[in-house]
Amino acid sequence: MLSLMSRIGSHTSVVLALLSSVPITLSSARADAPPAMFPFVIPWNDASKGTATDLSYLNAMPAGVNGPIVVKGGHFVETKTGSRVRFLGTNFTFESIFPAHESADKIAPHLAKMGVNIVRIHHHDFNDGMLWDKTAKGHTKFDPAALDRLDYLVAQFKKNGIYVDLNLHVSRSFTADDGFPASIEKIPGGSWKRIDELDRRMIDLQKQFAKDYLGHVNPYTGMSYIDDPAVAMVEINNENSLAGWGSEDMTYFNALPEPFRGEVVAAWNGWLAKKYRSSAVMRKAWWPKVTPASRDIGDLLTSSTRWSLEDTEGDVKLSNGSASSSVSAPSVEIVNPTVANPAWHKQIHVQGLTLVNGEPLTVTFRAKSDTNRAISLYSAINQPDWHHTGLDTTFQVGPEWRDYRYTFTPSNALKGLDRLSFGFGGSTGTLSISDLRLRRANADDLADISRAFETRSMDLPLLVSPEQASDWRSFLVDTETAYADEMRKYLREDLKVRTPIVDSQMQFGTMAAFQREAGSDFTDYHAYWQHPEFPGGTWSQTRWTIPNTPMTDAIAANGSELEGMAEYRVAGKPYTITEYNEPAPNDYQAEMFPELASYAAFQDWDAIFQFDFGDYGVNRSNDRLQGFFSLRGNPAKEGLLPAVALIFRTSTIAPATSRQTLRLPATAASSTRDIMTWWRNANGGRTPDLLASRFESLVDPKAKTASITKSTAPGPLSLLRAVKSTSGSQFIAEGAGAVTGAGYVGGQTIRSGAVALTFPEFGNNFAAYAVNALDGKPLTQSTRLLLTLVGKAENADMVWDAKRTTVSNHWGHGPVLAEGIPAAVMIANKSVRRVWVLDTRGGRVKEIPVTLSGGAATFTVGPEYGTIWYELAE
Repeated sequence: MLSLMSRIGSHTSVVLALLSSVPITLSSARADAPPAMFPFVIPWNDASKGTATDLSYLNAMPAGVNGPIVVKGGHFVETKTGSRVRFLGTNFTFESIFPAHESADKIAPHLAKMGVNIVRIHHHDFNDGMLWDKTAKGHTKFDPAALDRLDYLVAQFKKNGIYVDLNLHVSRSFTADDGFPASIEKIPGGSWKRIDELDRRMIDLQKQFAKDYLGHVNPYTGMSYIDDPAVAMVEINNENSLAGWGSEDMTYFNALPEPFRGEVVAAWNGWLAKKYRSSAVMRKAWWPKVTPASRDIGDLLTSSTRWSLEDTEGDVKLSNGSASSSVSAPSVEIVNPTVANPAWHKQIHVQGLTLVNGEPLTVTFRAKSDTNRAISLYSAINQPDWHHTGLDTTFQVGPEWRDYRYTFTPSNALKGLDRLSFGFGGSTGTLSISDLRLRRANADDLADISRAFETRSMDLPLLVSPEQASDWRSFLVDTETAYADEMRKYLREDLKVRTPIVDSQMQFGTMAAFQREAGSDFTDYHAYWQHPEFPGGTWSQTRWTIPNTPMTDAIAANGSELEGMAEYRVAGKPYTITEYNEPAPNDYQAEMFPELASYAAFQDWDAIFQFDFGDYGVNRSNDRLQGFFSLRGNPAKEGLLPAVALIFRTSTIAPATSRQTLRLPATAASSTRDIMTWWRNANGGRTPDLLASRFESLVDPKAKTASITKSTAPGPLSLLRAVKSTSGSQFIAEGAGAVTGAGYVGGQTIRSGAVALTFPEFGNNFAAYAVNALDGKPLTQSTRLLLTLVGKAENADMVWDAKRTTVSNHWGHGPVLAEGIPAAVMIANKSVRRVWVLDTRGGRVKEIPVTLSGGAATFTVGPEYGTIWYELAE
């Protein structure tokens, strides 16, 4: 990558020469000072004007005064002015959506002050939430008091120039009280995902919700949400995709209770009937190499083929006339006294096979068990990475002998290293398998499939041939696309919604999203760095862990969450990130906003939202970190909002002038490969340099394979770079009006644009920083600037475990503490003569000494000042 000096030219050369020639030192007292944490509680109700942290002037008030937001030229624009709008937002969820009026009066101007111009209304429809009338049966009637609070909050947002992103289906589950059979409670994962894109009554209820929610008139604005220009976006269905994560995911569909499983079966048969004119055509498509009818090629299993037991617990007994650990195929009796954890710890294999890729096989056997249970059956290789090779199913077995037959086409098999495996660790009892055969498939094996096609009784597939799996995947993609098209059409044509609409997020459904979102006005993505993990398998406030490492390390390795966000961006549409976070109490969470905002500006995205704002309001505890996601009062996050508002909303870090476009073939939408794989394959197996240019993807109907095209355009230059050294990783972003970054800065001098920062060693040596011009000028010419500098943030008396990977429920109490970062600061700016320490409202507290020399101002900051904000001025 070219240096910033060579890219920008002689003026920057002079600046960098100046910064390099003037020595920057810390006093001995400062260099020896220990790391310090001090209270820094940003008031949730502060809307004081004129401070260095007051960005409310960026908001046109009321929101929508310049007309509704529309899409033009691939971006969001105001209809009256034609001006582009970038959105910086947060999420309001659950009770935060329904505050008392006096709290709404205060929170809206506070957010405007901090630079926010949009709020996403999310989890408003939670079954046990405030929106629903608890006196009514089901979830179809709104509580008038709750709706009044929501309407008033939205009106206050609008008054303060803050738009809203309204979500339709987020966390509402459908229940028997909504007119469904009792079996709805047995849907895997709940009735709020996947099946809701196919079940007719669920879709109709979603339409009714949209009509009632968007169509009602807000008494405080006098407008419905359909007509209100302060509504900037509408999302149909949060984080949802019928296609799930890949075509191999049959567990969900097979576990659906009736009548829901039957609905999927009926839709599948209808889709097949439209594609194939006869069973013969379908059979030829699914099994192009099947052997003619009644022709037997012989058994792949011989008298020397043997069973091999995998038993981690060591308590399984095998018998076939003996209790030996391996006996001759084709029969075996397995006595399993205990359940394995995980279930695959107990399996029995037939090993040493050679399966020919692309040549269909049929496996037949008889089985019974003294208890009704599910047994897994699959083919795989017998060495790491143990990947499956075509057969992957589960069958039910009971006390009576039953015949089983499965036909599959091997893929990715390895000569002499293939195996057939039965997994039985999920339940106890005696399992008997007899008359096992594995042979070349013939047309007779497909007779049942032919009859099922003709009678439209084809059951859910086993995905035992690549062609069949491809059809199943296409069925899912087409079905969820039809759902999205139907919902978009209803909103636009029936309800007359003119607001930009999206269905769901791009990473849900993998590549299916490119087809599903083709009719959406913009595209969206969600990402989290080190979201808490729950060892118990379910959400817990006590049993959770995080790796607690910075994302700068991953960025320096050309990966991280930035990769997925950049590569899923769709060409020609606005791109939004409506959820992002580096959840507390991560020691490195201060890196979140500098990385996200500068990268989003560099990539020329259109909206970024942090998830979520958290609890707030009158008679609330507003002085501490609330939990994983809350923005409110977190100095390592909310403290950086003014800086990133300037970076992202005013483009002080300009978009990259170079662009890379991934052109995908039309078949990509039905692929189970993720977008990263497509990018790497088109780039010679390498991940593109994520900091070098803008990235976008599109489906090109003319493309046979994926390819990358590159282009450049004139424009102001910015630079993003990642540094990996023995001192640790750093992320640095430079533009004419701002520099920002994060990383292991202790013991380092960071020279970035017009700014040089020299840090002694401190704490964990990790901090985030930003220097912003507050008057729209370049840093070298600005007469008023804001310096933000912060490290860790945590509650008083927060208790970590020995590995520093969890605090369990020992979050401590207020006031929240910020880590003050010691540094000597130099800025190449002849106008800067004075520097003030700022309080938690951004107001001036005291002035600190400044040294002026050679056209640069130098001063020293640190924890003794008890702040993360400093104002620089004439």
